Amino acid sequence: MDEQPGIDVPSALARLGGNRPLLSRLLAEFGRTQADAVTAIRRALGEGALEEATRRAHTLKGVAGNLSAMRLARVVTDVEMGLRSGETTGMEPLLAELDYAMAEVLSGLTPAEPVPVAAPTPAPAAVDLKLLMTALDALLARNSLAARRELMGVRTALDEKGVDSSVLAGAIDRLAFAEARRVLRELAIVLSISLPPL
Repeated sequence: MDEQPGIDVPSALARLGGNRPLLSRLLAEFGRTQADAVTAIRRALGEGALEEATRRAHTLKGVAGNLSAMRLARVVTDVEMGLRSGETTGMEPLLAELDYAMAEVLSGLTPAEPVPVAAPTPAPAAVDLKLLMTALDALLARNSLAARRELMGVRTALDEKGVDSSVLAGAIDRLAFAEARRVLRELAIVLSISLPPL
């Protein structure tokens, strides 16, 4: 994955510690969860639901930033600022630009490989646990909702080692990302794994 339309791949990989499989998963997740974001913003505006439109724009901005989708992040930032100011007249040119930026990113995405529901999830190898925890920490540091998905791999590995991860999962479910980072470090200490200091 050296080139991806709308994505600054080197920047995205730098954010994720060079973890290409994680970037691929995040891009697939983006396609599943954000493909209709511009339509949803338009619909909310049409219904006068300014708060909902602003929320969707804010979420899209965060995800685009995490993926280093530079043009998309820039345009949706302008859209969010306009929505927060309440000045929604003349918003259509910005939304049209947002449509274009979104289409550019989506054009490079391919459907994720289907995962059989009944197939057991193999436990990650022990040597991968530090990478998994580091990747999760990077997402938590950016308040990324993708942390919920990354947590699945970490929990599987922790369960294999008999380490209780329920407190960590609870913090992430509540979107208490700062708390989750502290808990993650407590677990890392137990496992003799070093993570960057807070």
